[in-house]
Amino acid sequence: MIRLISPRLEHLYGPPSDIPLPILTIIYLAALTPSDFDVEIIDERIAEIPYDKKADLVGITVMSGSDVHAYEITENYKKLGVPVILGGFHTSLFPEEASGHADAIVMGET
Repeated sequence: MIRLISPRLEHLYGPPSDIPLPILTIIYLAALTPSDFDVEIIDERIAEIPYDKKADLVGITVMSGSDVHAYEITENYKKLGVPVILGGFHTSLFPEEASGHADAIVMGET
């Protein structure tokens, strides 16, 4: 099973918005994934990450407001032996930083 995660944002300059806007990238990735694979989408603003539920691969979209927390999520999955791929704006802007945390990264728009 492939788990796609949108981490919650860490708000440095005030409270978070209580209106969760959908992160379309992971929705598109799920739709483009061949039907042979089960895909689960986790938006951490709405649901907790189920570390106790098996995943074969994890993809995380990283924005600059979620980078530190996204790397924490990555480390949690590494401890479980699950490969992690990072993508998103922050990963594209800081590929050397991101590649130090993940098994693979995706840069740029797809």
